Amino acid sequence: MREPGTVLLVGCGSQGRVVLDLFRQAGRFAEIGGFLDAYGDGARGPIGGVAVLGGLAFLDRARGEGFCAAIVPVGENSLRQGVTERVVASGLELESIVAPSATIGGGVVLGPGAMVSAGAIVVTGARVGRCAILNTGCTVDHDCELGDFIHVCPGAHLAGNVKVGDRTMIGIGASAIQGVRIGPDVTIGAGAAVVDDVPGGVTAAGVPARPIRGPS
Repeated sequence: MREPGTVLLVGCGSQGRVVLDLFRQAGRFAEIGGFLDAYGDGARGPIGGVAVLGGLAFLDRARGEGFCAAIVPVGENSLRQGVTERVVASGLELESIVAPSATIGGGVVLGPGAMVSAGAIVVTGARVGRCAILNTGCTVDHDCELGDFIHVCPGAHLAGNVKVGDRTMIGIGASAIQGVRIGPDVTIGAGAAVVDDVPGGVTAAGVPARPIRGPS
């Protein structure tokens, strides 16, 4: 728990509203001191009763204004990485949030800045990287290794020992069988079934999942 008003939400979009609600559910709403607009100058009204204090330039004076930590609810993985680098450079710590209805097993490691939504399940021995988004109702089974800035979308399911590279998105309702390796910068399409390893930088879709677009 942080002191009241000392945590920034850096991202004003839909993911920002989701994360604000997670803080409410967890009884931590008082910790939030304001939003920052990750894409503009912050010239907008409050979000969910929380003021928007400005754009990313505010980070340069955030510590002087009494803030000690930030969380980066930006849905697009590469953009979330870039914003996070700005946050870290400002000297703020990365804050995490876990919904009260999520289940986190024994021995699970959640990296700093993780966002775990309602109904998500992370099973024993799993390791989740920095600033990961584990969205509503997803499951990450035993001993999975998920990289930094990944996004497991609502209702997606990873069996045990799956490895997922940095900045990869597992689409809504997709699944991966035991032990497959999914590279960095991959997009797994909605409803896809990953039954073989997926190389980095591709978009894969279908049942079974196959690359439909190569590295950009």
